[in-house]
Amino acid sequence: MKLLIDDNISWRLGKCLQDVFPGSIHVSRCGLPTPAGDWAIHDFAKRNDYILLTQDDDFEVISLLRGVPPKVILLRTGNMRVRDMEQILRGGLDEIFEFLREEDKCVLHIMPA
Repeated sequence: MKLLIDDNISWRLGKCLQDVFPGSIHVSRCGLPTPAGDWAIHDFAKRNDYILLTQDDDFEVISLLRGVPPKVILLRTGNMRVRDMEQILRGGLDEIFEFLREEDKCVLHIMPA
């Protein structure tokens, strides 16, 4: 399971999560034009078996229209330090892994406690 991290999240988060999500990359490093459109990012994630990690609500709409794959993890954190985002994601790993096993679910909302 690898993450495609959207532009609205620091590339550093992918580096911090390599032990849990090996092969994760930031959208700026995947060969798409900069800035890449949401549909292109969604297509890239689907074609390359990524889970899309974003803070952009538009991906929820795209996922509801297109279905899965890819699965989308929507971080509802607002602006936050990378370390804090990492802690939120690590604290929600059980929920994330359960979501990834459920074939019919396309979007998971992750919020700070």
